[in-house]
Amino acid sequence: MALDSKNLKTHYFEEKGKHDPNKSPRLINEQILQNFTGKIQKCFPNYVAAVISDYNGLLVHSEIKNSLDENLLALSCICEERTFMDLSKYQKLIRPLSNNIKMLVLLKKSWKNKSLIRNFDEIIEKENPI
Repeated sequence: MALDSKNLKTHYFEEKGKHDPNKSPRLINEQILQNFTGKIQKCFPNYVAAVISDYNGLLVHSEIKNSLDENLLALSCICEERTFMDLSKYQKLIRPLSNNIKMLVLLKKSWKNKSLIRNFDEIIEKENPI
């Protein structure tokens, strides 16, 4: 293992031809998720909330405008047949981001939503950080 005297960093991963797990291009952070949900928010003028959760219903990221419970929304994201809260005033869009992670977007009900869903699906296909 070589030691760089200027930066005092090890070059183990460079010498062995391995990838440094701390510099993985698949690593995501809060800023990446905020940018992703910000693009979705711009797509829908009647946006209420966006929640990303894993397959157990644990919250990964949320952006909620109203006073809705983010943990119950995360559970609603993975269990479409069960109701944890009254969401009859909203339109739910649930999309898988990966095999283990799903995204729930809540919108106020409007006839304009149908034409905007294509843009939403394109954002998920092209900009998906996960």
